[in-house]
Amino acid sequence: MRKVEHVGSRAEPLRKEGRVHTMPDRTKYVLDERDMPTAWYNILPDMPRPLDPYLHPMTNEPVTPDDLAPLFRWRSSSRS
Repeated sequence: MRKVEHVGSRAEPLRKEGRVHTMPDRTKYVLDERDMPTAWYNILPDMPRPLDPYLHPMTNEPVTPDDLAPLFRWRSSSRS
């Protein structure tokens, strides 16, 4: 396994309601093919309770499909 520091560039700070939000630096791990997992385990059914909903980083409210639309290039509210 090889560790690569500071992957990508630091995003422009987001400014809203007088607060500045920045993306943290990231670290990338590059695995050799022999180190890649060959099996996965779905832990969700064994959790004692469902996970809390994802929160929007700017509003701290649960994320809606419209919040995710820019990421997936679809618009849920204007579908016909």
